[in-house]
Amino acid sequence: MSLGGRGLCVQAASEKVKEADRLVSAGRISNNDKKSMNHRLSCMSYSLQAEMNHFHSNRIYDYNRVMQLYLEQQIADKLRGALTRFTTL
Repeated sequence: MSLGGRGLCVQAASEKVKEADRLVSAGRISNNDKKSMNHRLSCMSYSLQAEMNHFHSNRIYDYNRVMQLYLEQQIADKLRGALTRFTTL
């Protein structure tokens, strides 16, 4: 599942909590059930945030590593080119 899909999941869970408010008002579920739903939503929200932070950190690391390797290769190619211009004794 993509991160965008998880965002929709959190949004759907938020709607369930709002629905739980209406059900408590109507007397169809208890206040403890509503608290339990809120707790599960908080856990899911914190987990999603942690996953997004981890994904972002990895993305930055990967990008920096690719750029570092690219630049190292460019420098090595330029140095090899300069070396071939000199005749060996």
